[in-house]
Amino acid sequence: MNRRTETARDRLLEIFWPDAEPDRARDSLKTALWSIRRCLKTAGVEADEFLQVSKSTLRWAADTVVDAMQFTELAAGDNGSSTRAALDLFRGDFLEGDYDNWAVAERERLAALYERVLSRVVRTSKDTDAAQLLIARNPYDEEAYVALVEAELQAGRRSAAVTWIERCRKALSEIGETPSESFEERFRSIIRVEPVVADALALPFAGRESELGLVAGKIVDASTGHGSMTLVHGEAGIGKSTLLNRVIHIARENRLRVLQVRCTNDAPGPFGPWQAVFQGVDDADFDTFVRAHGGDVATSVSRAIAAALHDPAIIVVDDVHELTGDALEIFVSLARSASVTHAVIAGSRPEGVAVLRSRLHDLEPEEIALGRLDRKNLKWALSQALGNEQPEVLDVLYGRSGGHPLFFTGLLNALVNEGALRREGRTWQLIKQIDAELELPDNIRRFIDARLQARGDAPRAVACALALEPAANADDLASVLRFDESTTLDALDDLLSLGLITQPVVGPQFAFAHDLIREVAASGLNAGRRALLHRAFAQRLAASGELEASLRLARHFQAAGDLLSASQAYCKSAHAALELNAAQDAIERCDAGIAAAEKLERTPPRDLALAKLYRTSAQAAMSLGNPGEAIKRAREAVTAARAAGDIHESSAAMLDLSVIEGAAFHISEQESDAAEAARTATVSGDAALEALALVQRASAARRLGHREEALADCRSAHDLAQRCERPDIIAAALEEFVRAHMTWWSFSEAMESARSGLDAARRSGPSAEAALRIARAGLWYLLERLDEAQAEIRTAMLAMDEAAVRQRGPLGSPIHSLPVIRFVGCFMAAKIESERKQWDAVAKQLEGATALTNVAKLPRFAEALSLLEIDVMLRRHMSGDDESAHARVAALSESSFPQDTIGWSDCPELAKARDAARGRRDDAEELVRTALNVLEGNAHQAPLESDRAFARLAAAAEEIGAAAVATRAQERSRYYRSRRRAAAGTAWGAETRS
Repeated sequence: MNRRTETARDRLLEIFWPDAEPDRARDSLKTALWSIRRCLKTAGVEADEFLQVSKSTLRWAADTVVDAMQFTELAAGDNGSSTRAALDLFRGDFLEGDYDNWAVAERERLAALYERVLSRVVRTSKDTDAAQLLIARNPYDEEAYVALVEAELQAGRRSAAVTWIERCRKALSEIGETPSESFEERFRSIIRVEPVVADALALPFAGRESELGLVAGKIVDASTGHGSMTLVHGEAGIGKSTLLNRVIHIARENRLRVLQVRCTNDAPGPFGPWQAVFQGVDDADFDTFVRAHGGDVATSVSRAIAAALHDPAIIVVDDVHELTGDALEIFVSLARSASVTHAVIAGSRPEGVAVLRSRLHDLEPEEIALGRLDRKNLKWALSQALGNEQPEVLDVLYGRSGGHPLFFTGLLNALVNEGALRREGRTWQLIKQIDAELELPDNIRRFIDARLQARGDAPRAVACALALEPAANADDLASVLRFDESTTLDALDDLLSLGLITQPVVGPQFAFAHDLIREVAASGLNAGRRALLHRAFAQRLAASGELEASLRLARHFQAAGDLLSASQAYCKSAHAALELNAAQDAIERCDAGIAAAEKLERTPPRDLALAKLYRTSAQAAMSLGNPGEAIKRAREAVTAARAAGDIHESSAAMLDLSVIEGAAFHISEQESDAAEAARTATVSGDAALEALALVQRASAARRLGHREEALADCRSAHDLAQRCERPDIIAAALEEFVRAHMTWWSFSEAMESARSGLDAARRSGPSAEAALRIARAGLWYLLERLDEAQAEIRTAMLAMDEAAVRQRGPLGSPIHSLPVIRFVGCFMAAKIESERKQWDAVAKQLEGATALTNVAKLPRFAEALSLLEIDVMLRRHMSGDDESAHARVAALSESSFPQDTIGWSDCPELAKARDAARGRRDDAEELVRTALNVLEGNAHQAPLESDRAFARLAAAAEEIGAAAVATRAQERSRYYRSRRRAAAGTAWGAETRS
């Protein structure tokens, strides 16, 4: 609908995912774009011809017919043909059922336009079809009624005209209005009808059109002597009686005799309501009749009642579930005899349905199961009751009631009683803000509580226990309540028969039929008894050892008042969430555990629990790409661990902090934190932890350009890991060896580490293997063995797929998380394809890296992506590339990160110089000189692929005629390339033997 215009990605995120976290919204947009492309390809068209996508905007480029836009154009016309064409084109509301803000706004705009077109037709041509369509959408348009009344009068149908006049007055009365004086004057001579003014707040009948239509068919059949048996059933308060009353009204309008029977549980005598029914249709004395037919009272009474119905009739028996004994037998017998020629309709709650099905099975009754009302119907009903639309009221009432009519109405009246809704003239207005968790009114609470207690204390206790632990099965409930199996199962059967709980096909064994029932059930026992149940559930879940149950376990411990156990369980559940890549859930669980622990007095166990919670939440924050929050939480973990006096936990917390600082490229902090972790690990005698800390310190030393320190730490870490027999740490140490050796072109040592490291990584697991293979790919890249580098990347990607299935990382630290490994793999693959000038393949790999949003937004990773994209665009030099590169350059800052195997030898100064040279800017020569100086320093600190960087700079200098810079850059490029080739020796471009 906005074709051929650039639409910002951020604007789409605001429209379609306004409430989502930014990263999740961007992921959703990527998924949507992928689906659109797939649909276009499936249709046999080229996706890029229709949808043009850049990093910041989208554009629909193809000529596409959109009926909504056609309708708008036709509706704007002022001639009859365009107006008629607009009406013919309108087939229904825009995206009916979609309640996103943008869809609602467009739907309402088009609906209003459609009404204006209908109104125009009515006023110009008095078209009755258009008038009826207009009234169906806007029952308050007086001109439409005028057209219909006049048409009926011209046709001689005075009664039909009167009906339209009455309907107009009634519709306007619902919004506190009356027809105009001209309307009343014009039709005053036809009939005087007093306006209808509702004097109380009530919902009109709504949402049962299909059910009503089915029963109406039974009424029509009965009028011709064809009987039927219909069973209407649903949970208490769902609207059975309302529907049956509507049916009775229709039957009377069709001049059928109505026999209405209401069953109650307090009817006197064994025959329930049938004595009164008998006396209403027969002159005989009931007691005398019963004594005379003592052999088969039920059959005799039912036949007598049926025989008294000479004309076609409808027999409506509500709340049949209340009937027992003789009263039930009379109903069954009446149904058999009367349903031959009359319409018999019975209403029942769930507890009576099984018995009725069994007793009436030979009649094959038509069943109508009433469910809850949908939002659309309740929206209409509420607007009728209030006199206007109140979206906020609808949202709260529908959210709390789930569409249950009784609960919806009860909550609505609660708003009136609280003073939140106040009548102003003919409408009701919301005068204060209402809470989404609106307090349940006493009458609804009592209604639900009565249902829960209908079968005694045991079902109520079981319901309370189930409300406290929704995942409980029958064995769990029996155990915590200390009921025997028979008592528990009987109680569950009672709750099922009453329709209070259900048995879902998937998920928990039992579920409440409505959240409000669960809410009332949860408060069914006193606080002390509930605490005991929570403790019993916690003990049972703890004994099961199920990791998935840890969140439930935490909540039970917390409700039972055991806050230390709760905090420990929250930490365990956060670990479970992290393994499922649900980092935000992990943070929320950690925060719940932290809140619980902080309520306790300060003790070593409490501080230790806090340390573990902060460590876990720091890893989760890093997984979400939030290094600042991760560092903050990691430091809190260190503080708590030191307060606990636990040297091992202190070392582990400090190691985590080092890892996170490293991922954020806070290199000096990474080095000092790793050194501290190594020292404390040495004191505690934890060789494995010391080895991990040394790997981190080696990584920091390499990034800082401290070659000897990096290699020494790698060797120490490797030796410790071998003594511990930890292949995962051996692999990590050798991976760092590979990166350090290839940074300074010690290629023979790097190849040896790559060979032995692969053996250790394979023993450790697929994620360790993937990380090691990506390091090897970097080695082959520097050795100009691009085929082998590509093969390593492909194998690494397969290993990552396997690791994703296993859901566990090798070291449990953010730097080794699968998203980071996958990002580096995609980035490395893009570098390789870039050297081969396979631009489409480069774009694909960069898209894969960018899709890992939580990694791609980390500053160093984001910079590396931008630099590679700029390099590709400036070298590819296609239409629009220079402009796109310039836009990316403008967003770069000065160099703040050391040279590393993430960004390699590229840097912002080089990108800015190349961009300025390409644009022939005045400051281009100054920028190429600055870039030359920066590259000289970088190459001295970490050679990596400095020759390529100098070659790029030389080409830029030549573009602007900066001969001195070009010459110097060419010399440095040749020098470093010759050194790199000499360092490789026979390994240069040779086939790998590992």
